[in-house]
Amino acid sequence: PLVSLLAKENDPKTKAEGAGALLALCTGQPETQKLVADAGAIKPLVVLLSEEDDNARKKAAGAIGALCNGSTENQDAVEKNKGLGKLVGLLGSSSDGTAFDDQGRAEAASALATLAQGHSKNQDRIAASGGIEPLVGLLQGETDEHAKEEAAAALWSLSAKHYQNQVSIADAGGIAPVVAVLGLGSVRAQEQAAGALAS
Repeated sequence: PLVSLLAKENDPKTKAEGAGALLALCTGQPETQKLVADAGAIKPLVVLLSEEDDNARKKAAGAIGALCNGSTENQDAVEKNKGLGKLVGLLGSSSDGTAFDDQGRAEAASALATLAQGHSKNQDRIAASGGIEPLVGLLQGETDEHAKEEAAAALWSLSAKHYQNQVSIADAGGIAPVVAVLGLGSVRAQEQAAGALAS
């Protein structure tokens, strides 16, 4: 029933509510993740990433992250449905060309971190989709602390046991901004930055 809320004929608010409910249900619940994925949620969530409504896209990114946490099968399904490139696209601008808000970009970065975690093919694909530069960009400038935290987490996932991505992050100027995250007040942000630097 919840997956049906994501159907293309529904309005963006309904789709966002459905994705938000799936996010809440799947977070930290492996059995529920499998049931939701088996019910066919991944494809419509990936489609929802292209929705014009920013809230719907934000909720879809969050739900994808929750569905893929600890599930190689779901990580593969998101990639198969072309979700990696769409999530990378959310790191930049909104559908009308304006900057996607920091919370939305944080959700996209968090989903990318989950999709790359322990998955070398997705690490390659996210980097090939141009994901490293906008993640480094989130660490710089006026981005809020949560977005920086999630960008650091994504860079850690992308660089873990992946030499080429480590070099690409350094080439993109990512070392200094990751070091700067160590000075933020959030312990989790500091942990993510330290992990990215150690990998």
